[in-house]
Amino acid sequence: MKFQGLGGLPLALICGGFLVAALLFYGSVPLTPDVSYFLVADGRILDGAVPYVDIMETNPPLTFWITLPPVWLARILGLSPHVIFVGYVCLIIAGALMLTRYVLQSAGETHKNTSMLLLVLAAVLTIAPAEAFGQREHFAALLALPYVAAAAQLAEGRAPRTSLRILVGLLSGVGMSFKPYLLAIPLLVEVFLLWETRNWRNLVRGEILGMAALLAVYPLLVWQFTPQYFTEILPLALLTYGAYQIPFLETILRPAVASFGLFTSIAAYMIWRLGLQQRGEWVWVFAGLGGLICFLAQAKGWPYQLLPAMIFALIPFLMNAARIPSLIFRIVAFGSIGFAMILGLANFVGAQNLRLASIDSLFAGRKPQRMMALTHDLGLVFPYVETNGIAWASRFQCLWMLPAVSKELIPVEQRDAVIARAAEIVTRDLISLKPDYVIVDRRSDTPTLRGHEIKYIAWLSRSPAFVQAWSSYRLVNSTGMFEVWELQ
Repeated sequence: MKFQGLGGLPLALICGGFLVAALLFYGSVPLTPDVSYFLVADGRILDGAVPYVDIMETNPPLTFWITLPPVWLARILGLSPHVIFVGYVCLIIAGALMLTRYVLQSAGETHKNTSMLLLVLAAVLTIAPAEAFGQREHFAALLALPYVAAAAQLAEGRAPRTSLRILVGLLSGVGMSFKPYLLAIPLLVEVFLLWETRNWRNLVRGEILGMAALLAVYPLLVWQFTPQYFTEILPLALLTYGAYQIPFLETILRPAVASFGLFTSIAAYMIWRLGLQQRGEWVWVFAGLGGLICFLAQAKGWPYQLLPAMIFALIPFLMNAARIPSLIFRIVAFGSIGFAMILGLANFVGAQNLRLASIDSLFAGRKPQRMMALTHDLGLVFPYVETNGIAWASRFQCLWMLPAVSKELIPVEQRDAVIARAAEIVTRDLISLKPDYVIVDRRSDTPTLRGHEIKYIAWLSRSPAFVQAWSSYRLVNSTGMFEVWELQ
């Protein structure tokens, strides 16, 4: 079918097919640790828990707020939060596609290019995420998508109507609020637009004003509804969370970065050398480069953090590959991308099933009802907890402040204070939440620790209150890397 003739019902059916496939796939596969944790945490908030008091999370509250609606709806309907959440993300994808379509139509984009872009977006936004589905970076890319599409139109001398531009800016501002690093995406887009148009007035257009307004209001909302994030969590996170960072060279040598570089280079060559499209195609490239800067600035090397960069890089690559006259080139280009995406989905399924099986084997047939883990690794017990409907009996999703102690990244007196704070909270949880099983992580060779041991029991035992609470537990299984303790 030619793109010139693709529109209306056929286009909607194809895009809808991608969304239905995503719903069926992600709805049947265990969610990644971060996503499953936030579903559990939002359930506790609905039960009355106070963020940053009863839930000691390093991320600002937008992450709780954006995942709260599907958890609330799941309770109303009596359905699985997992399935409702996946459907919720698919609805947001559909909304992003529809708004992008309105932006393109309002700006006067051709029907052919609009149809082609929507098809590419439907495929990339549903298949490419894999382990990043429903992550903050996935939401950020979805919310920024109409803004980048509008910027691409502006680079070609067209612009959507003012009301759309303000809406696009507000939504993009929400997406950028997940992490300050994400601001690299609009920053590089605006740098390119300024270079391309030589018009400083574009910096005060509707998109930018809407984005700036949202970014200005968000900290005020955080202070109004969750002031403890600024008073309790942020100082501790700034002191200790750098322990999760890895050397820059190691970050940039990640395979995902090489893949991004390949797609971006080919897309840039096709735009520059082959002249297949107007200057707006460069906006997608620069948005992708902004996503790469965001990934590198976080210095953790976690693949899901590269998702916005990959999405924005794949768009001009696939758009221009579809325009190449050579059938062989199109087959190779789309075939290789399709194979890579399917392989990513298969690896995601395998990793999730292995994660659940490994934790299940630790319990050796035991069925925990309330669970805690003394670990620095969120991925250790999630999504096992969410999948099995286990009550998470801890304020901490993981003891994220202790790697900085083990790696001696903070002064001695501050290390003692950090350990004392962790011991105080863990002790209260053991007494009040009464987990029937506690997993203790004995690993020191993880990508975060790199040989630095965290002596959970020894360090927490500096508190007499912890020693007394812990005396109610006995060791029932040990693999050398993990221990399982049971409440007596």
